[in-house]
Amino acid sequence: MKKIATDLEIEDTRNGVAVFEAINKKDSRICPIFENYCLHIAYLVYNVQAVIDMERVVIGGGIIAQPIVLEEIKRQYNKILNQLEFIKPMITPVDIQLCAMGNDANLLGALYQLLVSEGNKYYKTGEKQSIPIGYITCPSFNAIWNLEHYYL
Repeated sequence: MKKIATDLEIEDTRNGVAVFEAINKKDSRICPIFENYCLHIAYLVYNVQAVIDMERVVIGGGIIAQPIVLEEIKRQYNKILNQLEFIKPMITPVDIQLCAMGNDANLLGALYQLLVSEGNKYYKTGEKQSIPIGYITCPSFNAIWNLEHYYL
């Protein structure tokens, strides 16, 4: 975001609205930066898939709420697969989806980790108290990537 905002000469480098207006308008100054960003995410998906052989990747975070981000990640992922002719028959394309929890994925994941660690603390000390760990049950927490940690 900062790189694109700087290239667009936007004063507030955290102004995502202005950045995504330019991205959606296909501004030639920043399209290569955005495409490269999505390519890196697509390579992350591809590399994890090569190790784990997963069927689906669920992506969450603030900027993923912009439909163009998920579309471009999928486009870049397919571009990677199409460039690797010798590997293509060995890999089943992964289904890349938006996390149902959207921007709250990181908060729910942090809460989940807190509840698990607190639950483990009570378990280890032998106290009779319990922590309500069952409030958050989502098997895909380990596959949620918060895109805010990757900088444009």
